[in-house]
Amino acid sequence: MNTRFKSGSLAVVIQAGDPHITPGLVDRIVEIVRPAIDGEEFISIDGVVVTCRDSRSIWVVKSRSPLPWICVQGADAGKVRLFRERAIADQYLRPISGVPVTRDVKDEVTA
Repeated sequence: MNTRFKSGSLAVVIQAGDPHITPGLVDRIVEIVRPAIDGEEFISIDGVVVTCRDSRSIWVVKSRSPLPWICVQGADAGKVRLFRERAIADQYLRPISGVPVTRDVKDEVTA
């Protein structure tokens, strides 16, 4: 498993296979929950179950607002469902890192 991420890391979705297929996913900020497990099931907000069939470099992520995922099999094929957590491939995520943001001001000049 790729080690670019760990639980709690933040990432931005840079590609979702085809951005036209999964509208609203590209450019979303997500939190890494854990590595995905082959055969793991995810339940949409409206109760539809989607199964992750490949766990190679795939992460379970969550976001402040529901994440879209298009169903590719079964009676719901082609429909976009919303999930609180979903799986996404490592290759479609870019880590968010940088200088820690704090409110501390050092060497402040007082008037």
